[in-house]
Amino acid sequence: AGIQSLVLNDTTNFALTGGVLRNATQLAVGTYNVKVTATDNNGKQSTSVGVITVSDTIVPVFTTNVATETKEFAQQSVSQTIVATDAASVTYSVNDSNFAINPSSGVLTNATQLAVGTYNVKVTATDNNGKQATSVGVITVSDNTDPVFTQGVLAAQNREFAQEEVAQTITATDAAGIQSLVVNDTTNLALNAGLLTNATQLSVGTYNVKVTA
Repeated sequence: AGIQSLVLNDTTNFALTGGVLRNATQLAVGTYNVKVTATDNNGKQSTSVGVITVSDTIVPVFTTNVATETKEFAQQSVSQTIVATDAASVTYSVNDSNFAINPSSGVLTNATQLAVGTYNVKVTATDNNGKQATSVGVITVSDNTDPVFTQGVLAAQNREFAQEEVAQTITATDAAGIQSLVVNDTTNLALNAGLLTNATQLSVGTYNVKVTA
């Protein structure tokens, strides 16, 4: 009698043309029960049923990894763009709360003022089907910048014996803060809260004074 028609039950996800069954869309992960009904010219029907399963066994692939780099404390920020590819869309996360990563764009930055030290940064890329891959880089923060004296860079002075005292204000700055100001001659001089004074009645002579911050 001949075949009058072939009819597919799922025309959203599949197409049947000239007896060739194809997916009509990008099939999501899952199971599809596909049924094709053949009808002859006398109205007699027969069906064929098959199960098509779509799985995702492929993890994302990093094309731009977390870069290992060294940053100067308080002067250089972290800014990297991490890229992973996958047939499904990818979201990013980072293991350390000192850092932040945009879940969509993969832009990695420091979330805080990073202390001097070494950070093992791991970025995880996760696709829509839960498959994951990781990229690890070491970010080192170092402090190679010396403090800077901003006031009273030990002005050379002449003092009259027993009539004029030493009084200089010494100030230094640093991104890490100043832990101490130390004067080299504690027998004759005193340095308290940045104020340099003579600790004794200075004898006539020349004093080479060094303050270390």
